[in-house]
Amino acid sequence: LASQQLITYTAYDPFGIELGDGSVRLDEHGGFDLAVELPQGANLGDGWIEFQGPQNRDNSWHYHSFQIQEFRRPEFEVTARLESPGPYFVDVPATVAVDANYFSGGPLPDAEVHWSVTTRRATYSPPNWSEFTFGVWTPWWHHDAYGGGEDRYWEYWEGDYGFGDPWAEPARETFSGLTDASGSHYLRMDFEGDGDHLPTTVSAEAEVVDVNRQQWASSTDVLVHAADLYVGVRSTRTFVQEGDGLEIEAIVTDLDGNPVADRPFKVTASRIVEEYVGGEWTEVAVDAETCDTVSLDAPVTCEFEAVIGGRYRIDANVVDDAGRTNRSELTRWVTGSRSGVPSRNIELENANLVPDAETYAAGDTAEILVDSPFRTGTGLLVIAHNEIIELSTFEITDHAAVLEVPITDDHVPELTLRVEIVSTTERTADDGTVLEDIADRPAYASGEIRLRVPPAQRTLEVTATPAVSKVKPGATTSVTVQVNDADGEPVDNADVLLVVVDEAVLALSGYQLLDPLEVFYRSLGVYLSAERGRAGIVLANPQDLLDSIRDGLGADGAAAPSTTVAFVESVQTGDFDMADDMAEESAADDSGGARRRLSAQGLQVAVRTNLDALALFDPDVATVANGVATVSFDLPDNLTRYRIMAVAVDGAERFGSTESSITAQLPLQVRPSAPRFLNFGDRFELPVVVQNQTDSPAEVDVVVQTSNLSLEGPAGKRVMVPANDRVEVRFDASTSSVGTAR
Repeated sequence: LASQQLITYTAYDPFGIELGDGSVRLDEHGGFDLAVELPQGANLGDGWIEFQGPQNRDNSWHYHSFQIQEFRRPEFEVTARLESPGPYFVDVPATVAVDANYFSGGPLPDAEVHWSVTTRRATYSPPNWSEFTFGVWTPWWHHDAYGGGEDRYWEYWEGDYGFGDPWAEPARETFSGLTDASGSHYLRMDFEGDGDHLPTTVSAEAEVVDVNRQQWASSTDVLVHAADLYVGVRSTRTFVQEGDGLEIEAIVTDLDGNPVADRPFKVTASRIVEEYVGGEWTEVAVDAETCDTVSLDAPVTCEFEAVIGGRYRIDANVVDDAGRTNRSELTRWVTGSRSGVPSRNIELENANLVPDAETYAAGDTAEILVDSPFRTGTGLLVIAHNEIIELSTFEITDHAAVLEVPITDDHVPELTLRVEIVSTTERTADDGTVLEDIADRPAYASGEIRLRVPPAQRTLEVTATPAVSKVKPGATTSVTVQVNDADGEPVDNADVLLVVVDEAVLALSGYQLLDPLEVFYRSLGVYLSAERGRAGIVLANPQDLLDSIRDGLGADGAAAPSTTVAFVESVQTGDFDMADDMAEESAADDSGGARRRLSAQGLQVAVRTNLDALALFDPDVATVANGVATVSFDLPDNLTRYRIMAVAVDGAERFGSTESSITAQLPLQVRPSAPRFLNFGDRFELPVVVQNQTDSPAEVDVVVQTSNLSLEGPAGKRVMVPANDRVEVRFDASTSSVGTAR
């Protein structure tokens, strides 16, 4: 939108009560910012804000939700990591570790740790061989598909194509222990089985509980290899014309991607067909061709005749010196024969669309194989990008057609292609056998696919570098932002939003900064609704029809008294294809002698009062000619780590973002953990955690001053805090009167 366009807004609490309203005008980049002050005692829950743009434009209304919550800030973070050096194999144990540290620095020793370990199938590709498939190849487009037989599509890929159950419950084990003096705990894991000759991911999650009963968790993944050799396969095309044969390249490498020569291995190509066995359709591999070969420092080539059209599975296997096997699997198509299970009814069938590339750029021409369930037919191609932009017809020959679609810059981030096919096809029995002397039945099919056109040239590279990484609470510091374009050139006058927030608050909700490219170039999908005339055709079962004719005649051929027979094999009244859900909005060093006494006697104690979570929110940062901008600001008094987040925009099409951090800490830190509320007459223990971040033990005097609370014991206690450790000190107290206690 042009600058100075008016945007109005209204904010509401979770009960729909208005919190505030107003208006703002767009800046030169089409952006704006605002602030809404929440009243004391605002209702907790999910609030929202409504924006209204110019009335003469589509999509001029927008909704954004936010949370209003009361919470206790996390005081420490937990990081799970791999301890034993990799790589990891199915027959060798591995060790993981968890480290617990306060946001402001310092470990959590002797803290409870609870582990949960799960396993699932993984993928791994050795470096420098990105064009090869290692493991089981999954068509990238089936995750994006919708429409045109969508009620069968997931079953078609996950069931018929054998890519596994994504919702299978993983194996799970649990363990417990205590952290050591450095705040760490270690867990050894032994592996069983061969992983089906594929890599496996073992996820280890550790939950750590502090002395004040606050708990936090983190996880790490261990990639377990089936062997120390990998075999990769590739072909230049996802599909070939019948008679051209399949040419498969294969390479054997170690885990680091170095080619391994003189290693025998085998590649097999099999045509996959559906056979009716025991009343069910079963996937069967037939017409297997085998290529026994020896690896070289470069890829070796295996050629397969693949004389019959259809879907082919390419299997490659290699065995390492320890007798462990690694395998890879690739799927390719040959035109000229139908794929999938035949249907005996008039129902919407699936037309499988196979693209020749995973992503495209402006100037490319995409080739799409239409794998039709019918030998011949007429098809309609619908191309959509936010709206239908092109319609064209094509013909099906020998179960296939190859469509060409030119790609332009206007197609970023994706194109949606839909095909609708009408035809007639032979009648079949339940087992797929063609019924002789029976007229062909009407047939129709549909398929849909999205072609990815990523905004590679519209990406801004952004860095945000703090002046120093560790400071004292309340210190003045600065952050320098650098913005370059996709070619590495600095961007002048880029508009940057710079935010510095307490990491502990962000950790509560698991907040992650949204990538602006994902926001402005997200997959919106296209809602294409089709009304198909053939959906209303009623088809009789031919065997039932023949029986009815026979039943209608007597033994002498005369008509039977009266027989009325109605046959409905299947009726489908319509199909409305739904698009995917729209993406929604993601140290100070103070060492002394063997013991130091830290006391308030004779000292002026600085009280930390500014505990705001938000250190900086500056939406108007602009870069200069060298693409740089520097912002100075004062930190609040929190002892924590701050996350620095920068979002940059240049014009209407180029975006980027980044993150970094600053830590605010002191040698001696005190954290009270008071209850959120008390009833009149309550008695309780007030816990205070004292943390010593120096390298020497410290004798510390802890004194409590209260308001509207009665201490039922001494107001001060002297404790010994070990070096780089913390202790919990408790003070007995009770309520004095109704109101606020401090």
